[in-house]
Amino acid sequence: MAFEIEIWDLGLFSVVSSLLLLMASEVIAPYYGKTNVLLQSRWIRYIGIGFGVFFLMIAIFKIITSIA
Repeated sequence: MAFEIEIWDLGLFSVVSSLLLLMASEVIAPYYGKTNVLLQSRWIRYIGIGFGVFFLMIAIFKIITSIA
């Protein structure tokens, strides 16, 4: 049984990913103590904001198509 992936499913995935990445970037921030994580929290934050912008674009698209 195959499930179709719609644009709204991608939006839901992007908003969940955005929230998780933004929370992770705050947890591994250097002012929370010494961490031995090799990832830079700035890039994780940028990717999280990108996922959030992607979700907002999908939401605006859905609103515009439902009005027209």
